Amino acid sequence: MTPIHILPVQMQKDLLKELSDKAVKCNRDEVLLQVLSDMGASFDCASKKEIEAVLHLGVSPTRIVYAHPCKPVSSLIFAKSRDVSLVTFDNVNELKKVKETYPSARLLLRLLPEKEFNARLQFSGRYGCSSTEVRHILQTAKDLDLNIVGVCFHVGSDIQEPRAYVPILQQSRSVFDIARRMGFNMNILDIGGGFPGEQNTFERFKEITEVINETLLDLFPPEDNVEIIAEPGRYIAASAFTVVASIVSKRCYQSSANVNGEDEVNRQDSAKPESKVTTYSVNDSVFGNFMFGWLYKPGSVIYIPKVVKATGDNVGRESTVIGCTLAPGDIISVSVMLPNLDVGDWIYYEDMGAYTLSTATRFNGLDVPAITYHCLEELWYQVYPDSKIEEDSVN
Repeated sequence: MTPIHILPVQMQKDLLKELSDKAVKCNRDEVLLQVLSDMGASFDCASKKEIEAVLHLGVSPTRIVYAHPCKPVSSLIFAKSRDVSLVTFDNVNELKKVKETYPSARLLLRLLPEKEFNARLQFSGRYGCSSTEVRHILQTAKDLDLNIVGVCFHVGSDIQEPRAYVPILQQSRSVFDIARRMGFNMNILDIGGGFPGEQNTFERFKEITEVINETLLDLFPPEDNVEIIAEPGRYIAASAFTVVASIVSKRCYQSSANVNGEDEVNRQDSAKPESKVTTYSVNDSVFGNFMFGWLYKPGSVIYIPKVVKATGDNVGRESTVIGCTLAPGDIISVSVMLPNLDVGDWIYYEDMGAYTLSTATRFNGLDVPAITYHCLEELWYQVYPDSKIEEDSVN
């Protein structure tokens, strides 16, 4: 796992400890969470189970944001019992619920972005209050004597346009000003997630951080004493995991139908290689580690396999990779170029740490994938320097 470098918004602070709220829903792997906890990261939890998982690692409740604007009463009671006090909301009915169950909670008002930008996954107004609702919500909180300490928002998962953060930060500044005039002590700004984390997105991430930093310095300068936090789940987790799958079956189809209207199957001597499509079935599925691309938005994720070890003929052929279930839609990769592979060979997919383990199911008897962990020695010692001292003393 690589070192984590989060948004350099306020240089005078410890960036990791102050700005990183890892979204647990992005990847719930306990080892990943433990390493992040040991590095001082905080956590964005969207459910009681996620809060329990993080607390089990020894994380202080002060390092947890209960970041779901609509919560069951039982979960609010649980959060109160564990002293998880920072909680998000977006409507007056939620305020009434908080008043009855957790009146001492510190509340973050989730805002609905007035503009939508290109993102892999849009929230489409599902959560967040509009600008026209802000004053009424704030007044209701005032009447109920509840403690609103800041705002939060989310621009969409894997945002493609760096300037997406500008209008919502301007919107946030306006809400801060209104709330402070009403007597609220507004001191936390949660800029949410949306940051890319795949290996080929460094330049886009850099552009996003530059836009955010410039806008924050203008709207929320350090002398304003606002704590800036973020939820870079995808940024942290995406490139940290690779899915490796074994080929369990292989079939060869002609690319055009025969005179009887049926595709010829397994007739490897009946046509030239370029006229056939090879279909490989692997021991994973769109109901397993590839659920994200199927569940959220068709075409939003294109999975490109790579070969662990190619033997024999390495000429690329048009290929399709399907999952191991009987579902007709269990298709992982279409029209990808792969060398001639055999049953038992392995392929792999990089950048598979975000919303893979957390959305995988056990449909059709799928197993929970086994995880093998690897880390460069020098990176490990950056996180755990004491282990280097112990090892040297033994040697």
